[in-house]
Amino acid sequence: MKERYGRCAAILKKWAVLGRNIAQEQSESHFDWKYVRSLIKAAEPLFKEESKRLEGLLRKSDEHLDPLEDPLKVDFGVHRWLRAEREEAYSDWLKWTLEQLESPALVSKVLGIREDDLGEMSGKLKIEREFGITDDQGMQRRTDLDIYWGNKAAIRVEVKKHDADSVDPNQLESQENGFQRYILLVTSGSVPDYAGNFIVRDWEDLCIEFRRLVPNLGGRKNGMLVQKALILAFVGAVEQNLVMLPGNLKMRLVAKRRIGSRVGDHIAKGIQSHG
Repeated sequence: MKERYGRCAAILKKWAVLGRNIAQEQSESHFDWKYVRSLIKAAEPLFKEESKRLEGLLRKSDEHLDPLEDPLKVDFGVHRWLRAEREEAYSDWLKWTLEQLESPALVSKVLGIREDDLGEMSGKLKIEREFGITDDQGMQRRTDLDIYWGNKAAIRVEVKKHDADSVDPNQLESQENGFQRYILLVTSGSVPDYAGNFIVRDWEDLCIEFRRLVPNLGGRKNGMLVQKALILAFVGAVEQNLVMLPGNLKMRLVAKRRIGSRVGDHIAKGIQSHG
């Protein structure tokens, strides 16, 4: 039922965009909008119900993250350090957030792999950025994140701010050298004609996992408070700039702005405990 409502809301949003574009070019008097208005009116109860659901989920998320708040209540869409065109900034901040987790178990959960797949890991976590490599054609490349525990190469992460369809399979294959697992972090999709070892991980799923883990970092409710706040700031910026979820939700709800069910679904997943 919720999926059907979500599709209906998406269709109405497309109608709204079409209406704005047409209105800019021609006078509204040329068109009979009564049927469109009827559709919008019919959907109002759905939007009201979604708003009530979202208000409740935000309260639950605040309780889950207490003493912090849900990052989607803040507007992170204008921050230069994580704006969409600065891919390196996402890699730098992801490195820092993973370093706060330290353990193979937590890092594995965030990146979507099983801890058992890493084998025996011991020693201090170390993450290298932009390590230089040479591919099969003699081209010089730099990796995004190389994760080690002690001297053992564990995980190599390739960070992208767009979907997987535009990734060159040859670029991925040239990076497969000595690590236990390989992760391609993207907004969506899969890599066509690729049979290598990189596993696709969506930014959205990574954010959901961080939401689940953050309250338990530090071993007590108020432990690592500054680190938790910065991790949630990173999560909020990724959700708004890459996952394309709206921010400033509290203001949007007060202003009775229409918000699709996808936002509430995302927040709900972040509250769920690990199964």
